[in-house]
Amino acid sequence: EDALSRIQTDLLDLKPDVAIIEFGMNDHVCYGVDEPKVDREIYKTNLNSIIDKVRACGCDTSILCTIHPVVLHEYYTRHPRSFYQNPSGADGYIDDYSLAVQETVSAKKVSVADINQQFKNYVNAGGKLSDLLLQDGVHPNGAGHEQYYRCIARAMNKLINS
Repeated sequence: EDALSRIQTDLLDLKPDVAIIEFGMNDHVCYGVDEPKVDREIYKTNLNSIIDKVRACGCDTSILCTIHPVVLHEYYTRHPRSFYQNPSGADGYIDDYSLAVQETVSAKKVSVADINQQFKNYVNAGGKLSDLLLQDGVHPNGAGHEQYYRCIARAMNKLINS
């Protein structure tokens, strides 16, 4: 919801040719049992509103980013594990909100940079998630930003070559 209040000055006034849209890490955070800061359906509505506003300002090219995974034992030092029941765990919420991004991509016919899968591929190839994040287990470090870059560059290349 914070993105909607800032979109005019942070993005639209700049008249972008391409809009790379990534938010949701704070939206999924639960403040009670299964009470996220922003409900999943409202999150999707907000994504749709942002895409509509971006298109209305003359930018026809948007790339939505999914939400990267977190190091759960670090995450749970600040956010009680018991708040994440359905879907199960904070990682379940992150995957669910990333799915909401994918659903929006399909519905709005925009591109995706699947950051969530990019981080998971890194781990599946033998890396550790903690290699990509600061000690808080949430915010990307230099190596994590490199993964973002690779994923967004791949999405940009698909757009250029299509």
